[in-house]
Parts: sequence; C-alpha cells; structure tokens
Amino acid sequence: MEKLDGKILNPSAVSKARYELGLPNRYRGNRKKLTYEYWVKVVDFVGKKNNVAKSIINLASLQREIGNYADAEISCRNTLRISLLTNGEQHPETLRNFMHLAWIYRDAERYEEAKILYEKYLPFIKERVDENQDDYKKPLARYKEMLEKMNAMK
Repeated sequence: MEKLDGKILNPSAVSKARYELGLPNRYRGNRKKLTYEYWVKVVDFVGKKNNVAKSIINLASLQREIGNYADAEISCRNTLRISLLTNGEQHPETLRNFMHLAWIYRDAERYEEAKILYEKYLPFIKERVDENQDDYKKPLARYKEMLEKMNAMK
C-alpha cells in the first residue's frame, strides 16, 4: 500500500496513474527516496479522476464543524500541498483552500494566524471574482466577524 501524508492510496489507482504519467511502477531500492512531488503527480492524476483533494477538504470541513481543529488543519494542509504543487498559489482552488485554513484557525481562536491568511489572500480572491459572489463574500464576512471578536477581547 502506498501512502501520502499518512493517507492510504488506492493501489489500482496508483498503478494506473504511474502508467499514465510514465512514472516507474516499481522503485528498486529505498522507497523513501521517492520525492513528495512524485507522489503529488500520482495524487493529482488520481485526483482528476476521483477528486481526492476535494474529498480531503470536505473531510477538513467536517472535522472543523465537530471541533477537531488539529485534524482539520492537517487535512487542509494536505489539500493545500497538492493544490500548490499542481495549480500554483493564486489558482482559485488554492485560494479557496487557504480560506478554509483561515476558517479553521478562526474557529480554533487562533486569530492572528487566521488574520495573516485573510489579509494575504482576500485581495487575490477579490481580483478573480465578482465582489457579490460567495467565494468572496463568505470569507470577507468571516474575516470581519473575527476582527470584531478580536476587538472585543482587547
């Protein structure tokens, strides 16, 4: 069984991805020498077929909703790694994932960390979408609500 960040990958999907991407099917020697980018290529291929990254971010949302912030952060960061390597920092999906991480931090009352993410990535989102779309309105509303809480605590 192959793993990426502790998650078990479907063996048949991994084999198919390796074949389609022209990656070696068997690695002779130490498997730990395989790079993270190698596995991201495999996961990206599988993700295009099975939407793995979307499933992981959905899991992060559920973990956040039940108050399991540590696991939600891990799941969100795993999705971010995949998205950053496959799409880049300013891709809409990556920006959405950064907003999920900020949301997790906000709910965990890690306001300073959330504020950094909101302030860095909200302008990029505003550039790419209409200000009336939920992709901008919801994170902006969460950010403003968090600022109010921070000001009330002072």
